Amino acid sequence: MNLSEKKSNPQSRNNYLASNSYIVQTGDTLYKIAQQNNITIPELVRVNPSINPYLLSEGQKVVVPHKNSRQYENKEYNIRFNFPPDWHRVDETRYEGSSGFFQVSAVSSIGGIEDVCKSEAFNKQMPYGSCPATKRITHLGQDAGLILPSESQPPEMKHQAAFILRYPYKIEIQGERYNYFVLLAHKEYIRGIVNTIRFINFCGTETHFL
Repeated sequence: MNLSEKKSNPQSRNNYLASNSYIVQTGDTLYKIAQQNNITIPELVRVNPSINPYLLSEGQKVVVPHKNSRQYENKEYNIRFNFPPDWHRVDETRYEGSSGFFQVSAVSSIGGIEDVCKSEAFNKQMPYGSCPATKRITHLGQDAGLILPSESQPPEMKHQAAFILRYPYKIEIQGERYNYFVLLAHKEYIRGIVNTIRFINFCGTETHFL
């Protein structure tokens, strides 16, 4: 999966992509929450597909998207997430800009998340360098793994890192079935993007990087 740089604060690269959470109070309506956060009701509904916009409950959590980002959604891959607003569409699965890029893919494997990450991180082309760092995590209640490149990563890889996430059920893309989602992105942005990843047709437990 061979898959772009501008110096800035890595922490800010990740933080501004994140969505905020609002806890519903007595008397709140979706219209009121939208007005308070200067966004539209359709934007709120899009990032909160499981809520009933006409019936909010006290204590319910509503995700409020950050204004300084755009949202990518791909129903075929059953995925949505935020990304920098200045990245532009190359094709249906890839966006890029002067500061970085992302590309989505999927793989099928009978192995566990460690096996899939190892296969990606240490394949013979060495896309992440000779000694990439791998980390197993849980995201949305599913097994996941993060791959960060080492200093020996080939320059043509443009700081590519990877995030691999097991689907809650196999998806079908162009007649083939897959059980792992793969995100390739610039290493300084991948954590921020991952923090906003959601399955379109599945709800689970969030995971945030520090």
